Amino acid sequence: MYQVTSDAFFTFHHANAFEKDGFIVVDYCKYDNPGNFDDLLLEHMRSGSFIAKDGKFLPFLHRMIIPINVSEDSKPGDDLLSKCEFANGCQAILREDGSIHCVDTRISDISFEFPRYCYDLNMKDYRYVYGAHLGHDKEAKHGVVKVDLSNGTNKVWLKDAGDQLCAEPILVNRPEYVEEDEGVLLVPVVTTNENDTPYVVVLNAQTMEELGRFLIPQSRIPLGFHAHYVPRPDL
Repeated sequence: MYQVTSDAFFTFHHANAFEKDGFIVVDYCKYDNPGNFDDLLLEHMRSGSFIAKDGKFLPFLHRMIIPINVSEDSKPGDDLLSKCEFANGCQAILREDGSIHCVDTRISDISFEFPRYCYDLNMKDYRYVYGAHLGHDKEAKHGVVKVDLSNGTNKVWLKDAGDQLCAEPILVNRPEYVEEDEGVLLVPVVTTNENDTPYVVVLNAQTMEELGRFLIPQSRIPLGFHAHYVPRPDL
């Protein structure tokens, strides 16, 4: 049994985690500086001040890789991921006391929260993560982000206005799909502008192109953190 440590950080939501080639791989949205959680109070969400902060309260997708076993030949100071073909910047340093200090790596340079993926691949190796951008710059129109974990590239759907907020993107795979990103994303989009109208947008999960949307016939609805798609036969 080994003690595993890392530098301090905060996370709300994890993406997937799985075992591969003797390592545990964990993906999560990480805040280096979570700031003041009073920013999440209802009055700040209503006023729009939540998305007008200085950018420190931003989550980014990170990956940590934890070795399951330590070779008897390993010495303090060794990086136990030196021979891991998919480390991609992650480290696991063996210390004098026998503990392992893990260093994660940022996967995407576009900030997002509410990570979703193909849940059929839960606890299995996978390729794509989707998330909702919660940027603080009103000029930025990043809405939904798709990250290709195999190469770190992004595809982004742009929302209509900077004062809109995307909720958790819900992946609905095509029946009998082959590729894990075959299907659509259902994304509720709310607004802090009383003159704007919330809506749900439907995106092609492979290309991130908009397929359609429907308006919600009321001016303000709350930002929902989580949702799930249930096929009609399962209702």
